[in-house]
Amino acid sequence: IKFTVGFDKDSAKTKKAILTALRKKLFHHGKSGAHQASQKILNRQAEGSDTQNQMAKGCEQFQSATEKIFRTAYFVVKKDRPHTDFPDLVDLQQLNKSNMGVLLHSEKSCQNIIGSISNDMKKRLCASVIESNSKFSIMIDESTSVANVSCLVIHMRAFVNNTPTNIFLDLIDLAKADADTIVVRILEALRNIGFSHEFCESNFICFASDGASVMTGRKSGVGQKLLLKYPDLILWHCANHRLELAVGDVAKTVSGVNPFKTFMDSLYSVYSQSPKLQCELKGVASDLDVAISKIGRVLDTRWAASSLLSARAVWSSFPALATHFKGYGDKDAKFSGLYTTLTSVNFVQNLAVMLDILSEVSKLSLALQARSVTIAESHSLIMQSVMAVENMIREPGEYCKKADQAINDGEFCGVELNHKRVVLIHRSQFIQAMADNLRGRMLTVSS
Repeated sequence: IKFTVGFDKDSAKTKKAILTALRKKLFHHGKSGAHQASQKILNRQAEGSDTQNQMAKGCEQFQSATEKIFRTAYFVVKKDRPHTDFPDLVDLQQLNKSNMGVLLHSEKSCQNIIGSISNDMKKRLCASVIESNSKFSIMIDESTSVANVSCLVIHMRAFVNNTPTNIFLDLIDLAKADADTIVVRILEALRNIGFSHEFCESNFICFASDGASVMTGRKSGVGQKLLLKYPDLILWHCANHRLELAVGDVAKTVSGVNPFKTFMDSLYSVYSQSPKLQCELKGVASDLDVAISKIGRVLDTRWAASSLLSARAVWSSFPALATHFKGYGDKDAKFSGLYTTLTSVNFVQNLAVMLDILSEVSKLSLALQARSVTIAESHSLIMQSVMAVENMIREPGEYCKKADQAINDGEFCGVELNHKRVVLIHRSQFIQAMADNLRGRMLTVSS
């Protein structure tokens, strides 16, 4: 046999030379990329790892990377972190040699993933409510966003795994904040989670809202319009909103409360609008070794707990405030008037009775906000608060006792008190009015 492949007839070599050249070609081919790739394929086939298994392995790796991305996005929202942290967390895990894939690494992806997770969780919860045929109630609140857009927050309360659970349903932009638009959006939200009209007729038992006229109006409020569709519906006015209205009613009917509120608003205005005065007050408090707290408004649209914090701030910062006002008294008549009012015997009494009442009301407010509280427990808590408030008529509260002792001594926290005329809140009248308003406003229902 003559091996003449790759050789000219004129340059034909001996059989030995031809075989040597062929062996050389085979040797170089064994090191080539094509041969090694073919060998890998043969090895995988020998191990039973064919092309289909390779595709399955690739899909598994892709799914694993996607799961890591979703867990990272869930961590961001669970820990109340901004979406801007998401790309940095992905980069960190990649630096730690974790396979995060090449997709879904942006802030927008994080937002979409969170939306997908929340929608899936909501659908599963609502599906369990439908499956268990649980009764449910709807709680709504209308507010205004930072962009001055009217928004409707919708929550549902139902039994999930035999436990009363609050479920966030939707946050909706309202084109119009009237009753008809709100009713349409509520029913639309219920349909979107799979609640049919027939299911709502037999299981929708309660509608809760604040006391705004568009919500609880007797003729054309949202509650009344829903009542026309579901006659067995119970209309419920939020207990915490009733509590705030009860406190507001007392402020309007008892003399001395409004002057006290006006003075507290003046303190808030002085220190909220001037960083210079805030720094000076902190310096005075540091010199006197007194803890200074932020002074806010009292008896405004916030919860009673906020008013309590503001009143406590004045009580604990009393010597620092008095020293600061006295230092400015010779230069500014406004500060002189603030000093005179602050160090008045009547003001100290007013501040003490407000603190005693707000302490009790604040405890009730926080207790009623608990997710697990029931109507029976709420009624018991309200009755306990009413009795505790009425008991203050016979037995002064903690702060009133301290104020009475300070008046007898003629000084409070080392500051000499004066007897300048400041409108005095009649203690017994104020406490009785608070108890009567709590009794009259709390836990009433219309149907």
